[in-house]
Amino acid sequence: VLAGMMLGPLIYNWRMVDIMLRRVRVRRILPEGVGAGDLLVVEFEATGVSRRGNSSAIVVNDKIVRDGTQDRAIPDDRAAVFFSLVKSGEVEVHSYQGRLMERGRYRFGPFQVSTRFPLGLVSRTMVVKQVEDLIVFPRPGRLLPRWKNISEAQLVGAGGGQARQGLVEGDFYGLRDYRSGDSRRWIHWRTSARRDTLAVRQYEQPRSQDIALILDLWQPNLPSDEQRDNVELAISFAATIAEDLCRQGGNRVGVAIAGEQLSWKHGVGSRPLLTEIMEQLALAQPAADDRLPDLLTQTLHEIPHGTRTVIAGTRPADLQDTSRFADVWDDPSLRNALREIHVIDVSAVDFQEYFETT
Repeated sequence: VLAGMMLGPLIYNWRMVDIMLRRVRVRRILPEGVGAGDLLVVEFEATGVSRRGNSSAIVVNDKIVRDGTQDRAIPDDRAAVFFSLVKSGEVEVHSYQGRLMERGRYRFGPFQVSTRFPLGLVSRTMVVKQVEDLIVFPRPGRLLPRWKNISEAQLVGAGGGQARQGLVEGDFYGLRDYRSGDSRRWIHWRTSARRDTLAVRQYEQPRSQDIALILDLWQPNLPSDEQRDNVELAISFAATIAEDLCRQGGNRVGVAIAGEQLSWKHGVGSRPLLTEIMEQLALAQPAADDRLPDLLTQTLHEIPHGTRTVIAGTRPADLQDTSRFADVWDDPSLRNALREIHVIDVSAVDFQEYFETT
């Protein structure tokens, strides 16, 4: 009698957990992009697909693995979402939140959908093979006045020291007499009435900051913690510059990386270009080999004339070293370009005058 009393609930619970999982369909919704240290919100959408009843007490367990960790799940990877009730024909959305503190590619899934409803005696788990990748962008910091002096030096060198009147409205800096062809929107009516002659606002012609940043991500085979930090600092520095220039618009921006892979992204500052650069920086890996000479040889030909070129590296770079940069010095056009390049050593003490993390 006792065995019969126990067997009945077990069979009933075993049957019901199977029915509950068949009545529901679950899918994951990842954000389009997220930065390292930013709040990550991952949504799960559960849909009741059966006409005969609802599903109750559905638990979803997700798995997160960072690329390059040999399929080892990151700490606290047991991200779970609980659906108390999913009604037939309706959609329920719940989410979990967290922060991924390191840049790179993360793989989400497969995830598990389980339930112990209604008695909790038997559990049933279903594996959903929805595997997706999410690229976590580098965390930007704050550019300091010494960097701004470098970027603005390109404008002064191009003859941008004096304000220039342009047909495109920029910053208002003065008044002048009305001329044929001036827009009526530029007329300053109060001054015109006082002087009894038309006066118009004078605008400074907008000027772009065209910058090409070359990253030298060198790191020895057995790096110290400080050397690892320098690589991340250089990448965060580049990400901040790219974000600053692309948001202004109208600037030509280029970012080249000498690391495990040689890469080069450039174009007019825009949201799509910023996304490409951020993905490039997120996946960049340092190299123990000296890749900077090869990268300079490839990219200096493609950098437009008048673009301010900056090298930011994890170690000092002496561009006058004719043995290290032999291919560049052998080319007269590239040799002249070396004289205009500004070098920043991320490992130096004075780098804190250029950039600070947030």
